[in-house]
Amino acid sequence: MSSSIWFEEIDSALVKFIKAVVQIPDRQGSLVSVPVEVRKPDMDFKIETYPLISIYNLYSVYEPIRHFDGRIKTDKNYINKKVTAKKSFIPYDVFYQIDFWSKTYTDMNAMTLKWLSKVERHFNLDVTDNGGNSVDIFALRKSDLQKSDIITQEQRILHSFITYKFNASIDEDLGVVYPMITDVDVQIEQAVNL
Repeated sequence: MSSSIWFEEIDSALVKFIKAVVQIPDRQGSLVSVPVEVRKPDMDFKIETYPLISIYNLYSVYEPIRHFDGRIKTDKNYINKKVTAKKSFIPYDVFYQIDFWSKTYTDMNAMTLKWLSKVERHFNLDVTDNGGNSVDIFALRKSDLQKSDIITQEQRILHSFITYKFNASIDEDLGVVYPMITDVDVQIEQAVNL
């Protein structure tokens, strides 16, 4: 069964995680989740409401240190004398930028304060792989919080961002079934002493 963790899986998990972590007071003082959007290169990115958090996949890199170039046993059937083995997953490091957008310093401060106070420099992100299994993947902060405010004559948009590396994996091999040896008959002939 396929069990890859790639962009769509990380996007979904990251959106859910951010909504749970970054909750700021609304005008009535109740905590509400800040809207989260996935920026995609093939779509125009327009901010309709503020505050907003966006995530963007910057790039991915093959990670040979985590790669085992061989087959892994996934199932044994003693009755039919068969064993199933599949190729090891192909590891990648996937880099994301998390952007915080606001028109007020109050909202920007509240969002970044929640994020930095609740999310460690490294953490495990609960992801559902494309086979439906829940898996924790490692995340590591790669930059400190940075600012890149946009100021024009018409408006001021506050923008802060931070980048993370996530351990992703491509695992699309369904496996191969091999015959399995289950019984071994060892016969020892005794030497005759003449």
